[in-house]
Amino acid sequence: MIENGKVARFINRQGGVYELDWQDVVWKYWFEFRDPKRTKNVKFNHRTASNNLRAALLNSYKDKGAEEYPEKKVLDRKNKTIKRSFRMPSTVIEKLSNCTGPDVSLTFIE
Repeated sequence: MIENGKVARFINRQGGVYELDWQDVVWKYWFEFRDPKRTKNVKFNHRTASNNLRAALLNSYKDKGAEEYPEKKVLDRKNKTIKRSFRMPSTVIEKLSNCTGPDVSLTFIE
């Protein structure tokens, strides 16, 4: 999901806080990473996909300190969310940081 630092970037690596380009991430999640068996006959709906992804990120790691920073949410002129910030446990950050390959990297902003 993270491509050349364009889709996600750390804004505080030590705290595990990163920012996602929400429109791109939701689209990629829906068409590339969701389980097609569970949503076989469901057509793409941005709101549903966004809610599912947000819930998946937070619920999967809530017992390990995952949280969203709603005050850092960025909206466009049409009030659509274009960026969201999350804090994930160090295990998730390590997995993301250790990704290899030419199309996977993180941008660090500190």
